[in-house]
Amino acid sequence: MPPESEAKRLYGVVVEVGLDEGLDIVAAYEDHLARYGNYSGAGIVWERPDGLLDAAIETLLQAGRVVVEQIGPWEEARPGPPPNGSVRLNFLTPSGLHFGQAAMDVFWNDPMAGPTLRAAFALMQALIAQSDAARAGGAGSPSPAASGEGAGG
Repeated sequence: MPPESEAKRLYGVVVEVGLDEGLDIVAAYEDHLARYGNYSGAGIVWERPDGLLDAAIETLLQAGRVVVEQIGPWEEARPGPPPNGSVRLNFLTPSGLHFGQAAMDVFWNDPMAGPTLRAAFALMQALIAQSDAARAGGAGSPSPAASGEGAGG
């Protein structure tokens, strides 16, 4: 176990959304890198070419810090992906994985999970917008995932 002073440090937040077609995944990390994986297999990798998405990433991380302070690490085997209509919020810390899972509408209206979910959705939209701008020759330069595709889906 890490020292108590480090146990709740948040390395990243990974949000998994169960859809009929598969999973959508949004991730943000303390070094301000981010990822979006669309159920279709397309994705966006943000390697921080500039600080354009720092605020959106930091909003998600800050919302995650609030949750991590209130919940403990998961101590059982990690369950399979969330089913259709459910969301799993994963918080990466030195003391282990902290997570919560519930139906989308339950989390959207939850005082702790709601801000995290809304921040993840805003980051996903910002990643898609930057990817679209980069493909159109605009500012920012996220790189599409290894498939070479954008995030459309």
